[in-house]
Amino acid sequence: MNAFAQSDTSHTDYQGLFFDYLVRQQFTWFGHQQQQVTAGAIETKLSERLELAMQQSSQNPARLLFVRLTLGEQLPGMLDLVMDQSDTDDSMRRAVNSESWLSKELLQWVNAPRFRQITGSHNDFVTSLDEALAEFNGKMLARQLIEFAMVQAAAREARFCKLLNRRILEWSQELAQCAAALAHERGLCAATVSMASLVQGLAPLAISQNFVHLFDGQIKLALEKARDSGQKQAYDQLNSIKPPVRVLLAHLTRSTGLQHALLAELGATGKLLASLTREVDADLPVEQLSELAQVIRQARGYSQYRWLNDACVLTPHQSHMLLSELALSEHDLTTLSRLRRR
Repeated sequence: MNAFAQSDTSHTDYQGLFFDYLVRQQFTWFGHQQQQVTAGAIETKLSERLELAMQQSSQNPARLLFVRLTLGEQLPGMLDLVMDQSDTDDSMRRAVNSESWLSKELLQWVNAPRFRQITGSHNDFVTSLDEALAEFNGKMLARQLIEFAMVQAAAREARFCKLLNRRILEWSQELAQCAAALAHERGLCAATVSMASLVQGLAPLAISQNFVHLFDGQIKLALEKARDSGQKQAYDQLNSIKPPVRVLLAHLTRSTGLQHALLAELGATGKLLASLTREVDADLPVEQLSELAQVIRQARGYSQYRWLNDACVLTPHQSHMLLSELALSEHDLTTLSRLRRR
């Protein structure tokens, strides 16, 4: 049974269980590493420095968004467009045409093979915004561009976290799909809950990318010092050190605070989504949440349930308790069960 699983299901940390599962899937040796009683002095010192660096970097959410994830500065504007209440594409046109570099960058994204793959677009090369809007309406194009930005972030060269990043992306996409389905059934704003759910992957992706960057930097610096001082034994040991995954897992399982900070960097709509996700993360029963927060809480819980249950991480009792805490009706469960898995 998973290290996070507890006999008292009411105190089970399902978020911790979920990220523990993803980390174990990426690092097959992690279970063995957890059983080690002591670590070498070099590993211990490296872990301590890495933990401190992770804490310090989390205090600069804008850098995590626009440097570590390389999300373009147009993202706040795209979020505003997704939530725009007008029925025309005028807002999209004004936003894009206000800056020539923005129009050029968005056209590059729309013509990227990966963007066409995730949107199912098969048209020829798009040469103007008008051509793009002929294929997608403004809101849909903005929504697809935000998702594509996360796809690009997850696909960045991350050496030993590629699978983890891909799973985080798939989970956030599935979460958005579940939330949109529930919102549609209840007559709520599917765009809001879908977007608030999709960006749930921002903080985990930023943590993963930052972990890889900082670990590589620490190793490189330590190797240079060991080589310059002629410490061959330390040099050889550093070359064989595995990433201190406990540090990564600890930050993933408590990523909600960083998630709120990242969203707050994304303009007025980002702040609105941050307020909504704070309510979702509040220590309240699902019945006491607003309708929108209920949908996101239920979609997130159901998505985690499906991933953990498929991996046989949950006991039958835990599966039953998790579903009961979500307060989903039989109709809701039927709707969600029919959704195509990513």
